[in-house]
Amino acid sequence: MKKKIIISIVIVVILIAIAGGFFYWWQGQMAQKSKESEKKEGATEEKIIETFGDIVVKETSEGKVVENKKEGISMKVPEGWEVNTHTSEDVVLQIRKFGPNQTLDTELQDGMGLNLYIQDNPERLNIKEFALKNWEYSPEELISLKINGKGVIKTIEKVIYGLDEYDENPVYLEDSELVDLSFTKDDKTYTLSCSSAGPNYKDYTKECEDVMKDKIQNEF
Repeated sequence: MKKKIIISIVIVVILIAIAGGFFYWWQGQMAQKSKESEKKEGATEEKIIETFGDIVVKETSEGKVVENKKEGISMKVPEGWEVNTHTSEDVVLQIRKFGPNQTLDTELQDGMGLNLYIQDNPERLNIKEFALKNWEYSPEELISLKINGKGVIKTIEKVIYGLDEYDENPVYLEDSELVDLSFTKDDKTYTLSCSSAGPNYKDYTKECEDVMKDKIQNEF
């Protein structure tokens, strides 16, 4: 009798083990299918809105993104901003936000424009060394910041409107400000450059600088 009970118990244990193994295998299969389904859904959520040359603007699950295929770099477009795909060759990416008094599509009158520039830094200089060697700034004009552990240089100027027709000196736009935040990464130097203009240019500058700092902290 005891022998039969023991055999029955062993059989029950074996059946439970088999059932448990099957359940574990089934859970793994379902989890794998769920991941594959999520990947497919994520892929279908990406939609190209505009392309021009190396610039691609697309809508993703995380919002609008602009990418430079040649440089292999992208950044998110903040809510209320737009992408300008028709820029000069030295501009890697450009986003902008106009105010109510903006009437032109080419020249900034009221609002802000944020450009990304990239320069080679083969000597891997830190940003202050790079700025003093390659840009026409004195040490006093360079404001040192730390953003997410990165050494960042901030510079402030007026926006250049054009050149004087007689002496070719820069002509600066009134009610304007140009704020650059620059940093190095590997063998490159990155500059986020924000031009603000219009009666509320100070407010535009503050908003634009917040956007630049957020990008340095979270996207670069």
